[in-house]
Amino acid sequence: MIDIRFYQAAVVVIPTLVVAAALATSGFGPESRRSGGEQRRMPAWGVGAAIVAVCFVVVAELLALVSLAADETGAGTFVVVLAAITLVCAGLAIMAVQPLVEPLRGTWLEGIEWLVIVTTSVFAAAAISLVLLES
Repeated sequence: MIDIRFYQAAVVVIPTLVVAAALATSGFGPESRRSGGEQRRMPAWGVGAAIVAVCFVVVAELLALVSLAADETGAGTFVVVLAAITLVCAGLAIMAVQPLVEPLRGTWLEGIEWLVIVTTSVFAAAAISLVLLES
C-alpha cells in the first residue's frame, strides 16, 4: 500500500512544478524565439500534445487531492500522480537544457542535442520521483 504522505507531497509538488514551468515559458516571447533571423513555430501536434499534458496533470492533481481527502491509496492513482510529476519534471528539464545545447544546432554535434535533452530530463524526473517516494 502507498503511504498517504506521498499524496501529501504530490499535492504541493504538482502545482509548484506547474508554476515553475509557467515562469520558465514566460521568457519565450516572440523576440526570444528567433534564432538567426528566423522565427520558429510550434507544430500543430505540439499544441495538441501540450493540451493533453495539461489535462493529464490537472487530473493527476485532482486524484491526489481526492486520495488525500478520502485517506485511501491505490495503485492506479499512484501511477497517474507519479507519471504526471515525471512529465512536468521532464518538461522543466527540457526547458532548462534547451538553451545550453542550442549552439550545437547546425554543427556536427547536432545529433547529440536531443540525446543530452532526453537524458537530462529523464534523470531529473527520476530524481524528483525518488525523493517523493521516500517522503
